[in-house]
Amino acid sequence: MYKMLIVDDNPRHRRNAANITNWDALEISIVGEYANGKLALDNIDTSNPDIILADVSMPVMDGIEMARLLKESHPNIKIIFMSCYDEFEYVRSAIDLDAYGYILKPFKAEELIRVIKKVLNIYKVEDALQKEREEMAQYINQSLPLLQEQFLRELLYGTCSANEDILKRWRFLKMELPQNYKVRVIVFHLNIDPAEQTRDDMDYKYLTSYTIKRIIDNMSCNCKLYSLQSSSMEYSIIAIKDDAVPESPEKDSNDFWNIVVKLKEDIKAKLNIDIVIGISNTSDNIRDIYILNQQALSALNTKVYTNGSQMILYQEIEDAQNASFEEKVNLQELFMEVKQLLSRGGTGDILKFIDKYLSEDTILQSDNYIKSLSFSIVNSIQIILMENDESFDNIFNEKLIVWNKLDNFNTIKDVRNWLFNLINTCRQYLSNKDTQGYGLVVQKIKDYIHNHYHERITLDDFARLTNYSGTHLTNVFREATGKTVFDYLIDYRMEKAKEMLKSRSSKIYLVAEQVGYTNISHFCLQFKKHTGLSPTEFKNS
Repeated sequence: MYKMLIVDDNPRHRRNAANITNWDALEISIVGEYANGKLALDNIDTSNPDIILADVSMPVMDGIEMARLLKESHPNIKIIFMSCYDEFEYVRSAIDLDAYGYILKPFKAEELIRVIKKVLNIYKVEDALQKEREEMAQYINQSLPLLQEQFLRELLYGTCSANEDILKRWRFLKMELPQNYKVRVIVFHLNIDPAEQTRDDMDYKYLTSYTIKRIIDNMSCNCKLYSLQSSSMEYSIIAIKDDAVPESPEKDSNDFWNIVVKLKEDIKAKLNIDIVIGISNTSDNIRDIYILNQQALSALNTKVYTNGSQMILYQEIEDAQNASFEEKVNLQELFMEVKQLLSRGGTGDILKFIDKYLSEDTILQSDNYIKSLSFSIVNSIQIILMENDESFDNIFNEKLIVWNKLDNFNTIKDVRNWLFNLINTCRQYLSNKDTQGYGLVVQKIKDYIHNHYHERITLDDFARLTNYSGTHLTNVFREATGKTVFDYLIDYRMEKAKEMLKSRSSKIYLVAEQVGYTNISHFCLQFKKHTGLSPTEFKNS
């Protein structure tokens, strides 16, 4: 029931308003009658009304002044003014105070009921929106680990929007970030025997992943660690240290170094696995996480295929490996060029790309430049393949030990040919997958919607159905159909609702339930947005 106050200095008018209709039928309870605005304000917290029906002109405190004070202290209360005077100043004051109605005395029951129903409809819409917000907040809270992982992946791989407020999203996902901080990225690779890598033993793989996750989560250190498994053999850690009291660079490096030493020792002790670790430089901006990840990967990949546990600081190899590379090559620009080649480039485009970075006369460049360039291109391809739920293994049916291949090349021409074949093969594979596989995925999603539209459906349902990540399947579906998965679901539900409403015996609340809506107000809003008519108007048309 909604609660209403009647405020009027005329007792007869108060009685008339209180008895003019059956308020119970409108789900309204009269919780008080007062002779002026001051009395109403004095008792406002006791009566706690949703609606106030107030005279404009009253002694002690008139309705306009009462409304002005209520707007500050109780902004959610809806006020309807009544008056014997059709005066401009009164009407203007009512509009300025966001009044929900202005009726002239004496009024008929229908006039008052019409205004009251308007206010009730506003409340019902607000209640529906509030419920939807609460459900969304609950969904986000339940999905927080998945959303955090997706965000970390975007930061590490540089796929966040350039205009996105990274800091705002970080805090929205309830991730800790001190006011002053230092951040590094640690990437480590498991040195598992090749025979173990090919074991088709899911229990072993999941146990390994679970144990490493527990080791990272339970590490006692002065940093907050966020981890992500980027492949079956590779993990990334974002380490954030509170820098409220700045320390010397040497002390800062030692703290991070202690983390990786402890990580190496714990993994060796609990899993008997050696690891190779790449450690980035330090930054004071989380927007640099993509660059830090590239640094850690560069450090890692200098020795990732040697035996035994090793820890490599990017700072140690920076001068030797990147002095002639990063000064000339923008890594993010390189990544976007590779992404464009794999999505819509031709063989001529690939050759131009290779000529740009590795021309025939690149003999003048250092060996470090050639290796750094090749590492960066391969890393970019690997990231793009992961975004498409693919890997080098799926394309080449073998372990693509890139770094060993580079060591075996003797000329620039060998490297150029190898890079061309690598990019072109991956481009053709993804192109064939787009034309063949995506159509089946899209149809599978559509079929699921057609069979389950009356149920509660989430993005996780589609992810389980297709074995695609939520972001990837959303992009695939949008590219194929021109609309999002949930826009398609809503459209299909609305078409089904229109079919059902054509039946004379149909009930709107039943139709809402039958097309998957538990909230009839939400259904009505969606239906009107979709058709331009309310369900009742559509049914009667």
